[in-house]
Amino acid sequence: MTPRSLPKGERLCSLTAIGRLFAEGRSGFAYPFRYVMLPRGCGAAEGAAEGAAPGPEGADAPAAGLREAEAATVRVLFSVPKKHLKRANKRNLVKRRMREAYRLNKSELVETLRSSGGGMDVALVYNTRQVEDYKTIENGIRKIISAIPKRM
Repeated sequence: MTPRSLPKGERLCSLTAIGRLFAEGRSGFAYPFRYVMLPRGCGAAEGAAEGAAPGPEGADAPAAGLREAEAATVRVLFSVPKKHLKRANKRNLVKRRMREAYRLNKSELVETLRSSGGGMDVALVYNTRQVEDYKTIENGIRKIISAIPKRM
């Protein structure tokens, strides 16, 4: 994929991963967002922690490579609570703006995590009752992207 895309593998979809993120993650605030982040370990260590038994060298090599590539990514969740914006069209507009701002600015965060060798799960929760313009949303996401490596 191109560096500015946002494929399915970079979106946080698993209910267990989302639950763990909100239970164990560290949170912060950058207007208009609240964010929750949880670093993930190396792919091989994560597989061993989940109880995956290592197979023969030849059979496990491709799977280990996939796990390491997955561990070096950032999985992100975008949320706009119905409590703040009642109308679905406004929630969808804000989510589209959030995804676009993240997609265009994620390269700094991805490079930092690639050099450290780990992955991260991040939830971005919109936290205001009005629809902000794209520039405000982009500035908030930039603040979060620059704050995450400092808080690791």
